[in-house]
Amino acid sequence: MDALQDASYASATASGYAAPDAECIGALRSLQEGPYVSVNFRLDFYRYSKRWHGASATIVETEHSVVWGIIWELDKCNLATLDCQEGVQDNIYHAMSVNVETPGGRTLNCRVYQQCNNPKEYIKPEDFPMDKRPSPLYLNTILKGAKENKLPTDYIKFLKTIPDNGYEGDYDIR
Repeated sequence: MDALQDASYASATASGYAAPDAECIGALRSLQEGPYVSVNFRLDFYRYSKRWHGASATIVETEHSVVWGIIWELDKCNLATLDCQEGVQDNIYHAMSVNVETPGGRTLNCRVYQQCNNPKEYIKPEDFPMDKRPSPLYLNTILKGAKENKLPTDYIKFLKTIPDNGYEGDYDIR
């Protein structure tokens, strides 16, 4: 099934949040982009988010790595709203298409969001400098979505190794 050609569109998200009228169709991991070429991704944190008071998540092409997330099916008419939510108009993130595979082996072409500027080098999460660390609320939002959507236990354990920046102030999340 190629979601790009259907009346609905599939979008992957690590946090488990999506448009109110979106329908969850399964937990997936990213495996390849295009036929015969395996392009893997890792989860990373990079750009500071004023809303979240810490580094925000991105995906970075990295061989032999996987990013687990949730696929949400939504009407194409909602893509502009999703792009706005992800900061596409402000050049924070850009949308891209990635083939992801369900645990059952089905491949779907999905819209994902990657920061416009990504880290050039890999740093183990436990060694993240303070400016690469997400806020406690942001990290807990990702963890909550992973648990609620029953992502693999090993991936949840990995998420728990990511240190937060210790921010204890107020958030303006709308």
